[in-house]
Amino acid sequence: MQSDRNLDSAKPKMGDKKSLEQSFAEIDRRLGRAKPFCQESSSLLRLTKRDKRRPALVIWLAILILAIGIGGYWRYRNYPQLSDRNVELLARVLMSEASIGTDAERRAVGLTVINRMELEGTNRVSKVVKVGGFYHYATNQDPTLYPEYFQLAEQLLAGQIEDFTDGATHFFSPHSMPKKGQSTAGFDCEGGLSRYRNPVSASAERICTPGWSKTLEYVYLEDRNVRPYYFEFYR
Repeated sequence: MQSDRNLDSAKPKMGDKKSLEQSFAEIDRRLGRAKPFCQESSSLLRLTKRDKRRPALVIWLAILILAIGIGGYWRYRNYPQLSDRNVELLARVLMSEASIGTDAERRAVGLTVINRMELEGTNRVSKVVKVGGFYHYATNQDPTLYPEYFQLAEQLLAGQIEDFTDGATHFFSPHSMPKKGQSTAGFDCEGGLSRYRNPVSASAERICTPGWSKTLEYVYLEDRNVRPYYFEFYR
């Protein structure tokens, strides 16, 4: 090696004390120059090893992102109704229409949305839920603050809730409709007045009903913990 020859050239001649001292000084000088180079080479080697690990980390990250994307695509392809927009919109419907309801009443309200989607041949909640349309939804509320509505919406859209309404597609809340003698402006009261018993006061009230309640079939759900003063379902 070149470095060995250089060191050999610095070897002292026998019997020459001055040459011996000079030679040792030369060796020390050359070794001192080589030390920084060795340190730099060692640092470079460590950097190289770290750089070799980086591609592996990038690959694993890419695989993870791809897996998440494939999972989301598979979920949407097999359950297109489970889109984020559908879940959010149905959660808003449940908040707006059934926030005072029992668990059964909330499920029943959600099932009418699902049944109407099937009836109209769509997998988009927005096709049957519209501002000023049949359903209302909480446009000024954040449904993410109420995870129970999101969870129920997902279960309904995934078909995990039994349709105990026997295919109900319509509902209304008698307690929120105008009573006899009250203004009916903005309400569909073409169904006339019907008698309901207020469960709080136990008094009878004559309340107006929507026109379609006279043409559709009433679904009896009192045995499923659905209170007719608050919710009535039709198909």
